Amino acid sequence: MTPLIAPSYVGLVQSTISELGLPEKLTLDGLRHIVSTRRARKLVVRRTEELSGSLVCAMTYCNESVDLVLFAPADERRREDHYVCHEFGHLLLGHHERARGNVARPMPLLGSAMVTRQLQVGDVEPKLLGRRRSATCSTFTVVEEKRAESFADIIMDRIWRANRRPMDEPSKFAEVFG
Repeated sequence: MTPLIAPSYVGLVQSTISELGLPEKLTLDGLRHIVSTRRARKLVVRRTEELSGSLVCAMTYCNESVDLVLFAPADERRREDHYVCHEFGHLLLGHHERARGNVARPMPLLGSAMVTRQLQVGDVEPKLLGRRRSATCSTFTVVEEKRAESFADIIMDRIWRANRRPMDEPSKFAEVFG
């Protein structure tokens, strides 16, 4: 949720979201298509047990033709969706283009073969071009992480609002009580 007094970094997030032209009935699949189209790349999203129990909730790897989002299993689907939206935020806010350090290899707990296999598209070389430094789920102190987290909060709220049912109590009341 957006705080009443938004920090300065939220302005960029809100303008990025408004530029997307999101539909009224937003879904995670719809957002996934928008991210893929906007970045002109295939977008692969995978739940991976290798992140289960680690301090990393999700991460993204990129090459010339594929963005790969890997996320940890969670107790609730909504939590997993939030992880994915957070990574979508990084992609749409351009954080991968400005990635610093550790861009050439996957995290040790994932194994490079698994990541490069996921990034393979046809005969395209599965070379990693960029990866953000992964933050733990509870430590969002870097501005890029705060922006991605704000993006996820705003989008998840929008998805929730788009999919809730309008209250039709007067008609239901009459059906039940006559």
